Amino acid sequence: MKENNSRSREGNRVNRRTFASLAAGGLAGSGLLEAAVQETRTAGILSPETARALLEFLGHPPASHRELEQMRSVLEWTVQAIQVIRDFEIPVALEPAFVFRPESPEDEPTP
Repeated sequence: MKENNSRSREGNRVNRRTFASLAAGGLAGSGLLEAAVQETRTAGILSPETARALLEFLGHPPASHRELEQMRSVLEWTVQAIQVIRDFEIPVALEPAFVFRPESPEDEPTP
């Protein structure tokens, strides 16, 4: 009997419907985040509607108006932190702290 889920027997393959829903969810989430960033840049605060939409997208719909107000202040702080990280400019001449190289068989530790 064939299983009816998003993974096939060949491995971790995802069917088209699952992929489309994941992609749409990712786009919706990034769109909500961008709206929140722009809102805090222009108005300085998040509107209750934007905060509610973000919380619902994250899977935590507020149970009351009081909970929405508490979570809204946390969301505002988070969005402001994201803005600081995005606005931070890294000098082009700065050397990277780590250099990743492909592993070779000689690099493996011996038992």
